[in-house]
Amino acid sequence: LRGPCRSVARVRPATTDRSHDEPARVPGLAVANKREVLLHEAILLFYARGYHDVSIEEIGAAAGINASGVYRHFASKADLLAAAFHRAADRLAVAVNGTLADSTTPAEALCSLTRVYVQLSFARSELMVVYFTEIGNLPDAHRTDLRNIQRLNVEEWARLLGEVRPALSAVECRFLVHAALNLVLDVGRLLHFDATPANETRVQQLMLATLLGDPAADA
Repeated sequence: LRGPCRSVARVRPATTDRSHDEPARVPGLAVANKREVLLHEAILLFYARGYHDVSIEEIGAAAGINASGVYRHFASKADLLAAAFHRAADRLAVAVNGTLADSTTPAEALCSLTRVYVQLSFARSELMVVYFTEIGNLPDAHRTDLRNIQRLNVEEWARLLGEVRPALSAVECRFLVHAALNLVLDVGRLLHFDATPANETRVQQLMLATLLGDPAADA
């Protein structure tokens, strides 16, 4: 890869002995805010087993409270899912806005966006997988707003890609952006979201290859 992304080096495949996708619960200081604890545990369970296979009772048990205690913070399981979506959308918006502010060209912005997106996806894999796979389970009131948020995020990437590759149509740009974003989750699962520099660099290379194509072929 050339230009602002030339520092993305080729790396050898990394190995890992983790045999499943369930995220590890890392040690650290406990969060006292029960709402945050419930949201965190719900995201982990939705990620590991899927929204429909998780009950309010199980979420409460994971957070150390009974089912009635859950309803003091969230009216329903669907509201927990919606809160997870808003959390992911906020993280993505901050990442995109910060990256654009620090970039001087569309190509540089795409390079930085892919790097930040891969890092975020590997660091918060459970949140990002839920964000992109469970939208069909949101209540209608939340689904429309969150689909619009996702669409605006894709449009921002597609706009940048269109400036880098003006021969592409807007539809082609959006298609490539969707493909690049989805492959991070697909390849991430294969790598068990093992956040080594080698793995993250390799996935970023795949994103850039999807978005930018073969520079030699373009020339």
